[in-house]
Amino acid sequence: MAKYKKLEPYNINGDELFNFGGFVPPILFPDPTAPSQTPTNTPTRTPTPTPTPSITPSITPSITPSITPSITPSMTATQTQTPTPSITTSNTPTPTQTNTPTPSSTPAASGTTEAQTYLAAVLSAGGTLNATISAETITLFTSIVSNNLWDKIQQFYPLLGNVGGSAAIEGKSALSKITWFGGMTFTSNGAKSNGSNAYGNISYNQDTDSTLNNHHLSFYSNQNISSDGYLMGLVNGGNATGIYAFDSSGDAGGRITSPTWSIDTTDTDSLGHYLANRSSSSSQILYKNGVSQISSVINSTSKVVGNYYVFARNNVGAGSVDAYRNARCAFISIGYSLTAGEVSTLSTIVNTFNTNLGRNY
Repeated sequence: MAKYKKLEPYNINGDELFNFGGFVPPILFPDPTAPSQTPTNTPTRTPTPTPTPSITPSITPSITPSITPSITPSMTATQTQTPTPSITTSNTPTPTQTNTPTPSSTPAASGTTEAQTYLAAVLSAGGTLNATISAETITLFTSIVSNNLWDKIQQFYPLLGNVGGSAAIEGKSALSKITWFGGMTFTSNGAKSNGSNAYGNISYNQDTDSTLNNHHLSFYSNQNISSDGYLMGLVNGGNATGIYAFDSSGDAGGRITSPTWSIDTTDTDSLGHYLANRSSSSSQILYKNGVSQISSVINSTSKVVGNYYVFARNNVGAGSVDAYRNARCAFISIGYSLTAGEVSTLSTIVNTFNTNLGRNY
């Protein structure tokens, strides 16, 4: 606080100044000798800058770290992580479960692909088909496979398509393996010969393709015609293989690499599935519609070098075609020997096939 010096009243023109009723208050003037007030006030006001550092560090670190880490991690974690696992986990299993029934569905039966390949070959050869024929053909093939006959049949001919080219297509290979000659006709009922010059040369050489004492031939006849001649076969001297049915004597016969026929004298018509079978060197059997007609103990001879002919006989020794037969056929098979049960099964399969096509016997 400033210090002041006391001054005594004095006269001006003989009067006392500052005389108030005999009391003269002292006049206070700053004492020039007293210490200056500046040093005292300066340190007192100096703290003014204090608010600046106080506010700045206080607000800046407080607000910045508080808002930034609080909002940023919260939004990032919530929006990024939550949808991602939720969508990925939810959508991924859903298609998998939806598609699961595909492998569990029943696969196509064995033989289906082979049937489709065969049907395509029939069409390529100029044959005509429809949905019923295609479906029944697939059933024919799958039935042969499922009954373990596929490997026992080396060649078979469903004789479809209504033209010679398509009727020549063999089932297992889907290749053309019959060359037709003479007055052959082809309809939805199969292949028909005229009995005088018509026949088919089957690309199956008994010497190279068959097994001695393990062999069969079959012919499905669906037209009742009494006629002499071979339904199919070949011969060389006294050694022959073939089938005939309901000839002029009312007999049917079968032989496999044999000098002698096994003859059924009770045949009453030429309708049905005829099959000649040899399962040993001494057993030769003729079946009709899956039933044994005659079983003979006839020793086999040897295989013949030559192809089988159908609707006639390949007379290898004479180098000619003979024994033409007037007949109509809806199925042919050539292969290894069959058991009695297998013959019955094959006959049922073939008859069912032709019945469903409306061309059974």
